[in-house]
Amino acid sequence: MTLTVGLIAARFVHFVALSVLLGAALFPFYGLAKSDDDAYRRLSWLRPLLIAMAVLTLASGILWFALMSDAFVGIWLFRLVLATALVLLTLSNRAAGVRLKAIILTTVVLLATIALTGNSGSNNGPLWLHIASRMPFTWWPPACGSARWSCSRGW
Repeated sequence: MTLTVGLIAARFVHFVALSVLLGAALFPFYGLAKSDDDAYRRLSWLRPLLIAMAVLTLASGILWFALMSDAFVGIWLFRLVLATALVLLTLSNRAAGVRLKAIILTTVVLLATIALTGNSGSNNGPLWLHIASRMPFTWWPPACGSARWSCSRGW
C-alpha cells in the first residue's frame, strides 16, 4: 500500500509541477501587453517559479522512476534527460526568446510523454488518491485563463 501511495503522490507532484511550469513559461506570451525578450527582468516572480517547478519535475520524476516497474526504462531515461535539460535551461539568467521557447517545448514533450510511461500498476490503492493525482489537468486551464483576465485588468 505504501509503495502505491508513494507512486501516486510522485505522479501528482510531477503533473502539478509540469502544468505550473508550462503555464508560467507561456505567461509572457499571453499575459503581457507586449511579449518581449526580457520577461525575466519584467516579471520578478517568473524565474524563481520556473526554477522551482523544473527542480520539482526532476525530483518527482526520479521518485516515479524509482517506484515503477522495469517495463518503461527507456522512455524514463529519455524523460529524465529532458527534465535535467529543463533544469539547466531555467537556471540561465536570461530565458528570453529562444531559451523560453525551448523551455516551453521541453515541457510540452515531457507532458506528452507521460502517456508512454504506463500506469506502473498504480490502479491499486484508494480511489481518492487516483482522483487527486489527475486533478492538475482539470484545474490548470481555468487558472491560466483567470490569470490572463486578472492581468489584463491590472490586478
